[in-house]
Amino acid sequence: MQRERLIAFGCELGQGYLFSKSLEPAAASALLGQSAQEDRHTA
Repeated sequence: MQRERLIAFGCELGQGYLFSKSLEPAAASALLGQSAQEDRHTA
């Protein structure tokens, strides 16, 4: 429900446990790198 409200307000970015549990720095970097790489493949 909160996610839908944020989308309705035009929020394009989010953070928190809804999107991912807490990660160690190396795991967070790997996750962000993977996401960026996927974005490049879909563009």
